Amino acid sequence: MLAIGNIQVHLIDQGHGSPVLFLHGNPDTSEVWSPLIEKLAAGHRCIAPDLPGFGRSTAPADFDCSLDRMAVFVDSLVVAMNLPTPLRLVVHDIGGQYGLAWAAKHPQKVARIVVFNTAFSSRYRWTPLHRIWRTPVLGELAQRMTSRRAFAREMKRRESKLTTAQIDAIFDRITPSMKRMALRIFRTTQL
Repeated sequence: MLAIGNIQVHLIDQGHGSPVLFLHGNPDTSEVWSPLIEKLAAGHRCIAPDLPGFGRSTAPADFDCSLDRMAVFVDSLVVAMNLPTPLRLVVHDIGGQYGLAWAAKHPQKVARIVVFNTAFSSRYRWTPLHRIWRTPVLGELAQRMTSRRAFAREMKRRESKLTTAQIDAIFDRITPSMKRMALRIFRTTQL
């Protein structure tokens, strides 16, 4: 655990060499990067935090999910860990919003970026599910009523290569804190 302001950040810090910072998506944790970290740790220092409010990281109830504050969080993490820059950045989904906001503010600190499944454009059109999550009350109801079966069906539709075991592992890691943070991010992020 690492303290970043009033957030306790759980992270994976494995390997030696040039640093690679991994930022996960929703609904996930740093654990999603474990197979990749195992392959890269022989030649790279791999850092994968649980983002604020996800996994074992905390976030205050009033955590600001604006792109500026996401960039501040990532920079505070890089500084607190005394990571040499420029570093490699690997981002996925909402981790892309955190990482790309940071990279836009600190381009000199980034050597390379790998981006996948990330929205970071003013022309982005929210998916129907995301529009539901962005709606107060309706988003909370949708999350409460999502069963394992419905979650698996949605994940298979979007990520068809995931196995049932992988989908079950993701579902089992979802906490009430993660649900609240996901709703906050989707409601406050203006792309």
